[in-house]
Amino acid sequence: MIQLENLVHDLGETIRQSYKMGLNNLEKILVLYGNTDAQKLGSLASLSPFVLSHMISKEFESNGYKIFPTTNFIPASPSHGDQIQSATAFILRAFILLQSEKMEEIISFWSGKGFPVGPHLLSYASRLDHEASLAGFLGKSMVNNNPGKLSNMELPLLKFHIDGYNSFRSGELLDSSISSMSGELVCKLIHRAFSTYKYFLTLINIPSAINASPAKLLISDLLCLSETENDGLKFLFRSVFFHLSDLSICEEDIIKLLLHRVRHADLVELQFDLGLKKYSIFGQNTESIVNLIKNSLNWDFTEQHRLWGLMRSEFSVSDVQPEKIILGFFCSAQLDRNMDSIAVEGLLTLCSCRVPTPELVGTIISMPSNMFEYFSAAVLATWAISNATALFDSLANYLEILDNENGYLDGIVINKSAIIWLANYFNDRGIKGVDILRNFSMS
Repeated sequence: MIQLENLVHDLGETIRQSYKMGLNNLEKILVLYGNTDAQKLGSLASLSPFVLSHMISKEFESNGYKIFPTTNFIPASPSHGDQIQSATAFILRAFILLQSEKMEEIISFWSGKGFPVGPHLLSYASRLDHEASLAGFLGKSMVNNNPGKLSNMELPLLKFHIDGYNSFRSGELLDSSISSMSGELVCKLIHRAFSTYKYFLTLINIPSAINASPAKLLISDLLCLSETENDGLKFLFRSVFFHLSDLSICEEDIIKLLLHRVRHADLVELQFDLGLKKYSIFGQNTESIVNLIKNSLNWDFTEQHRLWGLMRSEFSVSDVQPEKIILGFFCSAQLDRNMDSIAVEGLLTLCSCRVPTPELVGTIISMPSNMFEYFSAAVLATWAISNATALFDSLANYLEILDNENGYLDGIVINKSAIIWLANYFNDRGIKGVDILRNFSMS
């Protein structure tokens, strides 16, 4: 392996002569070392991945180039190519595409020394995802263009990554065309990037990460990446909730960070995404959702309003059962008119966005009369305008279910404001259904 030995020995001098040549030699070193059996390394067999990592860092930094710098994780423009021609980008590309044990050890060296590898890797994967979506390769993209329609210059990281993929496979440097790539292959490359990031989280061996869950490590990386507010943050969180859903859905710290760091105009764009079911932020677990709502009662009012904007957008079109969320909130603790008002407002608006099913109507009319005593009546009045047929069909269905289960309706507890509103509604229309309501007890 004379070639590898010469590349390692001459790396520093090559960087001094030409930074671009230095990067090319770095990639050759990583590919040769990462893919070569130890028995074939010759005099370099004793060169551990940790020693090689140290040598690479020393040669680049002695020439003024940082490896995994602690700033500028996310460029102001997601498609800006400022970090592509960097040693960090070449190392990350090799780590994602080679997937060799030696590359894992090389990456672990920098991570173990406190270099922010995780934030850079997550940013790299997120930018790949955004550029692939921008080009129309991904199914969640709403951009009306054919895959690869945008120029290579507008998709610098995707072009860089695909070049590496093709070069590693062929063994020679190639200049790829985005338009020639299949959507299936691009999707696989994006999936591999995020899978590699998730796997990297299991490799972290720094003291502060011991016993930390992958979700907590993800939050730590997001904190680093969101220190500077810019357009790239909304694309970052989109990618996280889409590709890392098992680590991010209904995670309070991640959601609070999203609400705090992403600009309001960008949050509105995320509401559009949720309405189009591109991804989920809150998931289907009603217990987790109720806990999040309860914890949010102590948040800043602005954060609470932003939270409910996202919740309404997602729950209006999701399969989550709103009746369970309503019961979990209203029946779990003593309510406070001031502290809980934003959550109650959010639930009121959510109900108006949902079709009144028998289960939801039953929950609304049987809620306990508490601090927010007119909540039930307000919901029924809204449905009477927007979904009158569904409301009264569901009410009849619910009463029939109760009658079949109990054999009688006497003594069934109904919300005070709900029974008064229903009675007035029926009386105004001369409907004898009011006789049924007299059999209920008011809560």
